[in-house]
Amino acid sequence: MVALYIVVFALLALFVVCAFKESKTTGLYKALGVYGRIKAYLFADLLLAGIAFVVFGLVRLVSPGTIARMGVSLPGALPSILIGLVCAAIAVVIYLSAKQKCPARYSGKLLTSMLISGMGIGMKIAIFFLPFIWKLSMPHFDEYVDANGKTLLVDSSGDVFDRSGTRVGKKTGSNTYVKNDY
Repeated sequence: MVALYIVVFALLALFVVCAFKESKTTGLYKALGVYGRIKAYLFADLLLAGIAFVVFGLVRLVSPGTIARMGVSLPGALPSILIGLVCAAIAVVIYLSAKQKCPARYSGKLLTSMLISGMGIGMKIAIFFLPFIWKLSMPHFDEYVDANGKTLLVDSSGDVFDRSGTRVGKKTGSNTYVKNDY
C-alpha cells in the first residue's frame, strides 16, 4: 500500500511540473498548427485511462481479490482490458493525426510534448478553476510581420520562429529581430 502512495505522489508531482511547462510547450505546436489544448488533453487522458484500465484488468485476472479490497468498482477483467485497448487506440489515432501535421524537426519530441501538454491541461482543469489563472497561463506566441513583410511567430521569451517552426532569431524591437548566428 505504501508503494501505491509513492506512485500517486510521484504522478501528482509530474502533473504539477507539466502544468508549469504546458503553456510554452503547447504554444509552439499550436502556432505551427500541429495540436491545441483540447487535442493534447484528449490524447493524454485517453492514453492514461487506457493504460489504467488494462492494468486494473490484468490485476483482476491475476489476483481477483486485490481490486475488491481497494474498494474500486470496475467491470470484469476482460471488459476492462477491452475498454483500455479501445481508449489507447483512440489516443494513438489522435497522436498520428498530430504527427502528420508536425514539422520534421519537432516530430521526435511530439509524443513527450503532447503528454506534457495534456497532463498539464489536466492538472490545470483539476486545480486552477479560476479564469484569471487560465489567462495567466495562456500560450504566449504572437504573430508579427518583420520589416521584409515576412510573418513570424514570437514566444514570450522573444525567440522568433518562422512558420515551419525553425528558430530564426531573437526579437529586438517591434518589427526587428537579430538572426541566428548558427
